[in-house]
Amino acid sequence: MVTASTMKIAWDKDHIGLRPKIPSWNQADTAVFTELSKMLAGQLSPEQAMQSAKKKVDQATGN
Repeated sequence: MVTASTMKIAWDKDHIGLRPKIPSWNQADTAVFTELSKMLAGQLSPEQAMQSAKKKVDQATGN
């Protein structure tokens, strides 16, 4: 496989970023990326986007 050496490096523990192991990961992930998309589209300021994302992640995780 041509990409094997690259993938071996990419999956090294110093390079990989794995998602948190929480039951509500899909909801939390959707909240973060939805609010980030709104920020990048100019619909929210960075502060508004992070406050909204935090609120939605807290709701998803029961915090």
